[in-house]
Amino acid sequence: MWILGKKEEAKLESFKATEKFPQEPSVWNTRSILCRWAGDFETSVNVCERVYQTAVAKKDFRTAGHGKHNRGNALVKLGKIEEAKEEYEKAIKMYKKYEGKTGESAEFHLKSVRQKLATLIIK
Repeated sequence: MWILGKKEEAKLESFKATEKFPQEPSVWNTRSILCRWAGDFETSVNVCERVYQTAVAKKDFRTAGHGKHNRGNALVKLGKIEEAKEEYEKAIKMYKKYEGKTGESAEFHLKSVRQKLATLIIK
């Protein structure tokens, strides 16, 4: 909906989803992204932590990685570079844990996080 220009509807649906499914990490992940797209980086940082916590509780390490990855993205926008680096490192650990537990590749996600981390280390 957001991409179609229906931003308020997207936010409303996201709130409904997190209320209806508070233990589902993917609905929190969507909400964190919508917050970031809206420029509400502080809220995104907090929601990303909820993504991480709910995902770890379900042993969904890929989504836990997404939570840390997205949290790092929001922290970069807030100028909190050292914190962002830490979150990107945690994302890498979660993606690797996902690979180890499932035997599936997370290389696409790992590559993205490593590229972002490398640009922060250079600065």
